Amino acid sequence: MDSSGERVSGCPDPSGADGPAQFVAALIQLRAWAGQPSLRTLRDLARPAGALPTSTVHEILAGQRLPRLQFVEAYVRACLRAHGDAGPGTEAVLDQWREAWRRLASGRSPSAPRGSAAPSPLPPAEIVTPALLPVAGPPPREIIASTMPPRRSSSPVAAVAGFLAGLVLGGAGVWFLPEPAAERGAPASVPSEGLCASAPPERPGGPELIVNGGFDRPLGRPWRTSSAKVELTAADDALVAHVMGGTGNPWDAMVVHDGLALRAGASYTLLFRISANVPARVRVTVQDGAPPDSHAALVRDVPAGPRPCLVALTFTAGRDTAAGELSFGAGGLRTAYSLTLDDVSLSGPG
Repeated sequence: MDSSGERVSGCPDPSGADGPAQFVAALIQLRAWAGQPSLRTLRDLARPAGALPTSTVHEILAGQRLPRLQFVEAYVRACLRAHGDAGPGTEAVLDQWREAWRRLASGRSPSAPRGSAAPSPLPPAEIVTPALLPVAGPPPREIIASTMPPRRSSSPVAAVAGFLAGLVLGGAGVWFLPEPAAERGAPASVPSEGLCASAPPERPGGPELIVNGGFDRPLGRPWRTSSAKVELTAADDALVAHVMGGTGNPWDAMVVHDGLALRAGASYTLLFRISANVPARVRVTVQDGAPPDSHAALVRDVPAGPRPCLVALTFTAGRDTAAGELSFGAGGLRTAYSLTLDDVSLSGPG
């Protein structure tokens, strides 16, 4: 390191990382060394502008995949600025992180020579494809394509039954989950596998219908809760719902956005980023109007877990209304947990 190295003494060194998970852990340590700047501060310090969206930083730090090199460079520079070390020593620190990233991207271990290669490449970074997550209580009836091999049974009768079921279903590895008691007046839930996207889809050209969907302003109307069993706070430009344990149904603890203007027969795209500190299942609903005179235009059960998931859903409104309602039904777990929402957007025809 050059003569300015003293200014960055103590800066975490990723050279010893032997995999993407340890590299991400080093990124987290770097943020702590920089004084634990908020995600908003890192976003504002990033160069070029817009290189560190808060939702992207949150997703990468919560995951275990190797991020893109451009992200690493912008993140390291922002952390150094937050620490007050934006002088000539920046490039020396960046070179350490670049070398560690290139070594992991090529599959070399910390002690491996530069010319050695990995037997197989790393998976693409920042692509989230989580499986459905277990929850307390019966989940909605869904057909889930499983990557697990079919279970073998020592019972000949069970084996024959499984074989016949496989013929009916068209192949092994397809599991049925039990049908729960449906909410009165709500349409049946549809399969939720494959919901996580690596990038937002193309949005309709119409106006944005969600107010403060990035949660960069104080919480308030039209956002609210449905009961005292859920409390809302804001952290790092995201909405955090603290849900009490012991709720029996999704609608016992809801996060709600009121006052949506919807047009009958029009198609809409709903986007949001969701995560939870424990595996949970959240019922996402869009109502064509305010209860009791309302109709569910969209009902979808969405899995949530520690890794943030970007979800895109489309639906068609059934009636004209200026009192539509978007809700995230977070109840149904026996234990208390925290649900995080960010980048909520709803758009339709212009």
